[in-house]
Amino acid sequence: MHLLKPGGRIVNDDLTPILALPADSPFRQADLEREFFAGEPRLVWTEVVLPDLANSLLVGTRTAWRRVPRRRAAADTDVT
Repeated sequence: MHLLKPGGRIVNDDLTPILALPADSPFRQADLEREFFAGEPRLVWTEVVLPDLANSLLVGTRTAWRRVPRRRAAADTDVT
């Protein structure tokens, strides 16, 4: 992810939608590709299910280089 600039897009295709997987598929419990997208806080993403309902792809957009610490509001600071 560190190689992708903010605003850059990443696409992962050739997936099977969760609802189209067999009930005993191990991908219903753990899917590394979806877990990567879901676990990356710098990525806004969605899964696009194609009209055949048997194929999908993940599309993500990088939002920031790093987390920026929240500034303290003036009311939060001590004034002595």
